[in-house]
Amino acid sequence: MSKYIGSWEISTGSLCNILAQAVDAGEIEPTDIVWSGPSGDAVVAKSAYDVEEEYGEYVDGGQVSEYLTDADEL
Repeated sequence: MSKYIGSWEISTGSLCNILAQAVDAGEIEPTDIVWSGPSGDAVVAKSAYDVEEEYGEYVDGGQVSEYLTDADEL
């Protein structure tokens, strides 16, 4: 299972906050990986195996927990 986050949502908010809310809601786990897309969007999934074929150009942006740490520092 993966969670897609559109570039518009990221550009109008904070990816750190979006991820924190998704963790709080139980949609994703802190150990999941954030895969960054070429158009500024992102997909969160447990592993590369869980990222669907359509997201083949996305690159590993690190674990969700790394983004949560960044949010705590703001």
